[in-house]
Amino acid sequence: MPYILQPINYSAVPSPHTLAENSEADKIFNCRRLMYGPMGSRNYTYSYNTHGAIVDNQGYSLFTLFSHAAAGLSAWTPIPELNRTDSDVSLFILAPNSIRYEAPVKDPFFSANLPFDLGEGETLYVADHYLDVMACTEQHQYCNPVTSECTPLTAFHRLGHYLPGLRLNFPQRYTYQRLKLISLQNAIYQSVLSRGAKALHASETLVGTLNKGLPDNQWHIEVSEWFSVSMAKLQQLVVQYATGPDEMPDGAILLPPSNQWEQNMCENQIIRSQEGTLSFSILGVAIILVIGSILIFTSLVIDTVVGFLRRRLRRKSYKSLQWTLDEKLQLQRMAFEGAGHGHWKGGADVVPVTTKWGEQLGGGLEQMDPKHPRVGMRDLAYGTAQETGAVDPDPESEGLTGKKGMRVSAQDVIND
Repeated sequence: MPYILQPINYSAVPSPHTLAENSEADKIFNCRRLMYGPMGSRNYTYSYNTHGAIVDNQGYSLFTLFSHAAAGLSAWTPIPELNRTDSDVSLFILAPNSIRYEAPVKDPFFSANLPFDLGEGETLYVADHYLDVMACTEQHQYCNPVTSECTPLTAFHRLGHYLPGLRLNFPQRYTYQRLKLISLQNAIYQSVLSRGAKALHASETLVGTLNKGLPDNQWHIEVSEWFSVSMAKLQQLVVQYATGPDEMPDGAILLPPSNQWEQNMCENQIIRSQEGTLSFSILGVAIILVIGSILIFTSLVIDTVVGFLRRRLRRKSYKSLQWTLDEKLQLQRMAFEGAGHGHWKGGADVVPVTTKWGEQLGGGLEQMDPKHPRVGMRDLAYGTAQETGAVDPDPESEGLTGKKGMRVSAQDVIND
């Protein structure tokens, strides 16, 4: 749960720059120290040099700290007002630096209502504070789906106190240990730590150091995005337990499963794919392949089988013959044979062939009527008629004609 903290817990101290102490520069450029609990050996939480807000022309800066509820596990120890025993605490420190806004910002984390006069009637707005601070508490809960028993919402390192009450079996215990290890790398704090100001959605609307403005719930948008990143990391780490990490740092060692329970988690993990369902039924695929193969084989042999049975049973054999004669090769054979070309065999088969090897069928195109080409003696007669002048070469003539509309037979050409 996020809490917006008013930045009243800071003190002003001289800036540790190289100019002489007590100089005019020390009075203008100083540091602001946040006092939300000691950080390591320091008695303050964070120190900010206001130079960045005045002359450095910088964009946003975002810093984050984290504290486990268990004592002694974190470098930062929160003040009593923030120190929770039932939750872990993250602290987010925002420095607007030199950011200017075209309109006032009412959001408590990005609050900017101080006018900055540019002259000529143009006004921008700057942040109300050098630093804005937000604290978030994180709690964890585990449940046994078999017994519906759950731990209370509590800090990460306190979950172990409630584990016996869940009555987990061996596979569930190993799953719990696995998720607990993943959760150590999954705090919202870690979604921001390595990205800094790049984790801010508000940074995407900047032009230089100018921001058009922000909605009143901008901090909701930011925290929601950090939480989404945290959930995405959780899903990724769960998947990588079975697949292995995408990248291995130098010196890292990948340990194999140490027992049968861990091996089972690797082999039995099922996840939902972003691209849709990828699971399928082997039985269904096998049925489709078998039935499809039967249909394909049947379509290849049914003509032959039906024709054979009709011939053997002598029933409706003419239908099989008609089916065969409608094939392209049989139609071609009948055309050539009707025109007196070739010596054929297999007249009732699917593929007829000539009895003589290399036999040439049909005449050349120069012997055919260009208006009505055909194969046979009539085309040969047409060629003879053209040579003797018995056929009018007029391109408008139709068929083998001496005059338009009159046919000339081969016998007429020979008689002439």
